[in-house]
Amino acid sequence: VKRANELGATWTDIWSETLPFHSRLIEPIVENFREAVNDTHIEVPSWSLVVSNVTGSIYNSAYQIKENLVSHLTNTVQWNKCLSTIRSQGIINYIEIGARPILNKLVLENQPDATVVSIHNNESMHKYYNSET
Repeated sequence: VKRANELGATWTDIWSETLPFHSRLIEPIVENFREAVNDTHIEVPSWSLVVSNVTGSIYNSAYQIKENLVSHLTNTVQWNKCLSTIRSQGIINYIEIGARPILNKLVLENQPDATVVSIHNNESMHKYYNSET
């Protein structure tokens, strides 16, 4: 967050409406999304743990990331598997970055000893950044 703030990052709402992600109702856009993902250069991050919401497993290849990004549109989120994988790596501190603060409650229901910070707009991003400095 500190580096993003230094680079002038701001919060942008991409969609102004709710879309039916994680369901078959989103299927009409899947092929266009697949093309966009396949045209995008993706690498496995070397600096962090990234877990697939589709499988609950740690990503090991760019191919996996691309395939699971597409699958993520129509498949349910494997939330408990994700949390188990993350906990198995010794992680108990979470930063949620998303449109709304939703996941923080789910983490704390499953892992009451966890620490969760939710960043969902410019105000929360700056509040978190200022608490770090």
